[in-house]
Order: sequence, then structure tokens, then C-alpha cells
Amino acid sequence: MNFVDDLKKEFPCSHCDAKFDSRGKRNTHVDAIHKQSHTIKYLDGIVRTITRDGEGRLICVCGRRYEIFKSLIRHVKAGCVGSDGTGLTSLKDQKATSGKFEPMLISCISDG
Repeated sequence: MNFVDDLKKEFPCSHCDAKFDSRGKRNTHVDAIHKQSHTIKYLDGIVRTITRDGEGRLICVCGRRYEIFKSLIRHVKAGCVGSDGTGLTSLKDQKATSGKFEPMLISCISDG
């Protein structure tokens, strides 16, 4: 198979009916939508493995649910501090109630 043939080829998802024009786009789709678990380092420094529920959604430690991995990452980067018993799920919420919270560096780890 050559480059021109590769351009004409469709790359179907093995989990759903989606089709892609490149192997890379299909792989990105599978990781974002179908991968069963992801490992994330939260603001509290704890590395947690987040898994999908029976409906295919990723459940953050604060209880919010996301179908797309990047949406969960955006939520974590926006300041989810996890479940610490305060009922506060973001830096914005904590700052609004206490007036002080020092943000920490966050990183996301792909286990894939």
C-alpha cells in the first residue's frame, strides 16, 4: 500500500460506527471516547485512575461525569481538588468561600 492508497482508505472505529480518514484520528477518537480508564494527577498531588461507568462516562472523584476525556482534563485543570469533604469542587468555589487558595501545578498522565 502506498501513500495515495492510504489517503483513500477509511479507518473505522472498532467500538462504534465512526470512520476516519487517518489511523491517527481514529486512535485519538478511541482514546478520547472508548478507553476504559485514564490516570490523572490532581491538584492535591494524588495520582488517581479514573474509569468509565456502565454508561461509558468517566467519573471524576468529585462526582462529575464526562463522556470525553479532554472534558475531564479541562475540569481538572480548571481546579477540581477532588473529594475532600467540603463539597467544593474547584479552585473558584474554594476561593469564593474562603478568599484564599493557592493553586498548584497540575499534570495529566496518559496510561495509554
